[in-house]
Amino acid sequence: MAMSTSINRSVGISDKELQTGMFGAVSISGKKRGENEDGKGSVMSGGQFDPIEQKKALAKKQAYKIVKDALANELKMDSTVQEVKDHADRLREDLEKAQNEIGRIEKEKEAWREECGVDADSQEQKDLELLEKREAYGRGDLSKALTKEEEKRLAEIDKQGYTEYQKRALALEKHKTPYEDTVNKAEAGVMADNAMIRGTRLARLKKDLIRKAQNEAEDALAAASEEVIGMLVDEAKEHMDEKSEELQEKAEERAEEKEQQQEKIDAAKEEKAQTETMVRLDSQKADYQQEIEEMMRKMNLMAEDIKGIKVDETIK
Repeated sequence: MAMSTSINRSVGISDKELQTGMFGAVSISGKKRGENEDGKGSVMSGGQFDPIEQKKALAKKQAYKIVKDALANELKMDSTVQEVKDHADRLREDLEKAQNEIGRIEKEKEAWREECGVDADSQEQKDLELLEKREAYGRGDLSKALTKEEEKRLAEIDKQGYTEYQKRALALEKHKTPYEDTVNKAEAGVMADNAMIRGTRLARLKKDLIRKAQNEAEDALAAASEEVIGMLVDEAKEHMDEKSEELQEKAEERAEEKEQQQEKIDAAKEEKAQTETMVRLDSQKADYQQEIEEMMRKMNLMAEDIKGIKVDETIK
């Protein structure tokens, strides 16, 4: 059945694990798809607990149970209907046997009438039929109610007595009673059984339990899919937040490194400026020393008189 196959696939049941019935299929392995040999579903990913896989496994388990329960109910209904059918068949067999016995007795009565030479339209035969009618009404057959005229004639027959033909014919008629009861009960039973079977079929058509279960299973899987999507989105957001935080930390590290590098550059620039200043002061000191010596020569000072004159070392 196409519908049954789609259900099996939607809940993850392999065809080999199913036993098909009149109205569906059920698992015969006792395991569900995704279960290990110990019967536990796999919710581990990379050796760690995975809530998403658990959600998927639970959704499949729920969908499987919905369909399994529906199929089990269908199979139970199949069994009940079959029991009713078997009962109706047994009643029909009883009915046929009882009818055969009634027919045999009727033939025996007819043979007795011919043997006695009683004409079918004779008063004796009509009186017998009236007596049989009273017997039937006495057994509860309300369709055999007697009129006043019939009751009056029966009183006359009882007064005058029965003929030998009528006595034996009435005895044979009484032999039909248990078989007639069987016929009545069997016919009523067959009618009741057929009504039950028709009612079950109509209920199935109206409820359509398999399709309803399929829809419920699909709804359960769809709801689980939405939850899984939400979990994946949350997981992605969390991952993005972690990534953003990681990037922020790296940016801060790069800013710190840049600041340290700038400090080194500034220190190097300061050292260079100090060096250039010292060089400039040394150059100026040499120039001052030369000017002083030149001035001394101009003033005709002796070298030994100015020996020891030096430029103040404190000039910076």
